[in-house]
Amino acid sequence: MPNQEEISYDAFKKKRPSWTKTTRRNIEYYALLGGVKLGNQLSFEKLQWCGRCLGRIAYHLLKKDRGIVEQQLAIVFPTVSVAQRNQWAYDCFLHFGQMLFEVLGMEHVIAEVDQRIAVYGEEFLKEGQERGKGTIVLGAHLGNWEMLTPYFMKTGLSAKVAVKPLYDERLNKFFIELRERGGVQLIQRGMPKAARAILDCFKQNQLFFVLIDQDTDVSSMFVPFFGRPAQTPVVASNLALKTGALVLSGMAIRKPQGRFEIHLERVGVFEKKKYDKYDVLKLTAQFNDHIEQIIRRDPSQWAWFHRRWKHKPTEKDLQLLQEFEEVRERN
Repeated sequence: MPNQEEISYDAFKKKRPSWTKTTRRNIEYYALLGGVKLGNQLSFEKLQWCGRCLGRIAYHLLKKDRGIVEQQLAIVFPTVSVAQRNQWAYDCFLHFGQMLFEVLGMEHVIAEVDQRIAVYGEEFLKEGQERGKGTIVLGAHLGNWEMLTPYFMKTGLSAKVAVKPLYDERLNKFFIELRERGGVQLIQRGMPKAARAILDCFKQNQLFFVLIDQDTDVSSMFVPFFGRPAQTPVVASNLALKTGALVLSGMAIRKPQGRFEIHLERVGVFEKKKYDKYDVLKLTAQFNDHIEQIIRRDPSQWAWFHRRWKHKPTEKDLQLLQEFEEVRERN
């Protein structure tokens, strides 16, 4: 049975007056517009330097976000030294500061895609195409996932991506336009006929990207993640079992000197004519384990400030996990 130690986020709640919401969103939007102009004027390396500066400031000012990062790292890596965990926390803020400015400088990456982005595992994309049943690509909030846009623009790959709409319509519009430049269609949660759009992806033998590493309000199950029950979306597992599509993972990892590496790794084919909740749970746990192993390679590039264990499992959830463990031990 996975560790059930409580993770509480109560100490990190932000008590902001509701009347400040509009002001904060306006500031964010106009800061983005200013950032886009800056992105066109500065070199990519200078933009990354600005991002690291922003990350340092955020690390010191956003104490509650830093508290979430430090708490989760301490619980997930109890045997790692405090000094190492603190370094990961600090590097995490620098990483996401850089990511913001890299998005603002996306034109530089598009123009220099061959120098900036190396891709490993493209043979698996070919395998998925040859199978003719579509390809599921598991993603995570790791590295700079926006670097997939220049890659799609270069290759002309046809893909659909499941995303959560942003809280501000203006920001949402900006990122939709950015991401769809490469021929990628975004399927926003709650959009009309979203399910149909996803299924059409497999009929048309396209790529379907889905991020399953966060605790969100979608159809989910509690499965182990870093040794603790974590509410995890099951859309990828259901589709893999139903369609027989090849499942890959795809991460764009930051490297030195303004470079990135997109790593495509084969997870497998899991089609099953008849499957039940145990099959879905088993496969979701396998996907979680795969993503966990990738995060462990460089923990500083994952979004530790997300409340990954926000929802708590019910007795029914824990009972299902217990039954699953017992079945797995017998087999």
